[in-house]
Amino acid sequence: MACLLASTVFAQSDQKNQAQRDELAGPVKVVKTQKTTRSAESKGIKDNFASYTNDVTTTYNRAGNKTEEVVSYAGGDVLSRKVFNYNSSGKLVSAVNYDARGAVHGKYVYTHDPIKNEVVESYYNPQGEYLSKIVSAYDGKGEPIRYSYYETTGILVNETSTKPSADGIGVETTGLVTHGEFWFRTVTVKRDDGKTIETTTYEADGALRSKRIAQRNDEGTETRSTEYDANGASKSIYLITRTLDSYGNWILMNRFQEDPKDGSKRLIDTTSRTITYY
Repeated sequence: MACLLASTVFAQSDQKNQAQRDELAGPVKVVKTQKTTRSAESKGIKDNFASYTNDVTTTYNRAGNKTEEVVSYAGGDVLSRKVFNYNSSGKLVSAVNYDARGAVHGKYVYTHDPIKNEVVESYYNPQGEYLSKIVSAYDGKGEPIRYSYYETTGILVNETSTKPSADGIGVETTGLVTHGEFWFRTVTVKRDDGKTIETTTYEADGALRSKRIAQRNDEGTETRSTEYDANGASKSIYLITRTLDSYGNWILMNRFQEDPKDGSKRLIDTTSRTITYY
């Protein structure tokens, strides 16, 4: 279910803070997301939906930007910690990864180009040696339009870019790998004020691979996602239900697989999180 672009991590732009990019509302201070729990009914169900394999606690400052992210076992033992640093203008300038023992595991350094509207994320190992960089570009509204990953020697490893679709009613996303080889292409169209999202994926030769239609209710507490194959036949149906807090942020999420024949549902997994506010 998780699309490739969704798993792409863009560096922070100046137009939106991290809490907004994480789809959080209100003066969020700390979000603790507990490890996703698979149900007994989920045996035999295979999907590629992103889930939490450990507890994750994220702290935000009053400006809505991340200051710390801690990954830990359910018992509380820390696996890793990431600390984010900002300059006096509130721009992200560096982030440091620490391992379970508190030793530096790696460092990210960020440079901002207001002319190109780009953020460059350079990654260094614990010895301070440069390893790779990511260039994230944004449009005037702060929405990501290009993600480019380069290895140590400067070779482009992969790139994901977005632009308006040919018919002008959707957004086309294209992924490329080294030397410009075709990776994937999707066209996403939002309807009904974003409550219906239709995503069509194409093969390298332009042939239709699949189509997914996700529909959510007005309250945002329920989303049904149906995937179709190239012939228009239903491949799978997933239902996501959410319990929201007073700010509209979800605190409990259940995922179900729905049988297209009789509508019966099997619980796949449950994820819960605790949110505190300023």
